Amino acid sequence: QGGMNKAPKFMMPNNYHFLLRFAFQKKDMKLFDFVNLTLTRIAYGGVFDTVDGGFSRYSVDNKWHVPHFEKMLFDNAALLGLYSAASAILDRPLYAYIARETLLWLRRSLAVSEGFGASLDARTGGGDGTSYYLTKTEIKSCVSQSEYEFLDALYGLDRQSDAPFLLHCSSYPIGAAEHLGISFEQAKTLFESARASLRLYRC
Repeated sequence: QGGMNKAPKFMMPNNYHFLLRFAFQKKDMKLFDFVNLTLTRIAYGGVFDTVDGGFSRYSVDNKWHVPHFEKMLFDNAALLGLYSAASAILDRPLYAYIARETLLWLRRSLAVSEGFGASLDARTGGGDGTSYYLTKTEIKSCVSQSEYEFLDALYGLDRQSDAPFLLHCSSYPIGAAEHLGISFEQAKTLFESARASLRLYRC
C-alpha cells in the first residue's frame, strides 16, 4: 500500500521529497517504484479529498482509506510541493492534477485577507468528518445518470450498501473510461461536472 507498514499512516511529504530526489540523483529504480507506489496510493485513497481537493491530516488505516479529517495548511503546502516535483521527475499527469487541485483547494478554503488560515477542523456537521460521508442515494440525487455511471466505474459505488461511506478509487480514471467505452476527455468532463455538484451538496 506504500508508506510505512503500520497504521496510523502519516504522509510525511518531506521524507518522500528527499527519497524522490535521492532516487533521481542515483537513478535508483527500486526507490522510484516505492515513491511512485506511495504517492499513487495516497492520491487514490480517502486521505485526498476527491470532491473538494486537499489532504486530510493522516490515515487511520493501512490502506489510506479512512482519514483523520482535519486539513492542515502546512501538510497541504508540503504535499503540493511533493506532487509538483513528482510530476516533473516521474512525468505523471496524475501528480500534476493532485498538485493543481490542492492549490485550488488552498485558495478556495484557507485563503484569508492577509494570507492563509492554519487549518480546517475535523468536525463537520454532527461529528468528525460527517459531511465527507455520502450514500449512493445522495450521490444519485445530485448527479446525472451518465455522471453516476462514471463515478460507479471509478469508485465502485454499486458495491456499497446505502449506508454512508467515503469515496476512494476502486479503478483508475483511464480504466473507468475504457470500461464505459468513452474517451478520457468525456470522462474528465463527467467527473468535473459531478464533482461540482457534489461539492455544492456537501456545503
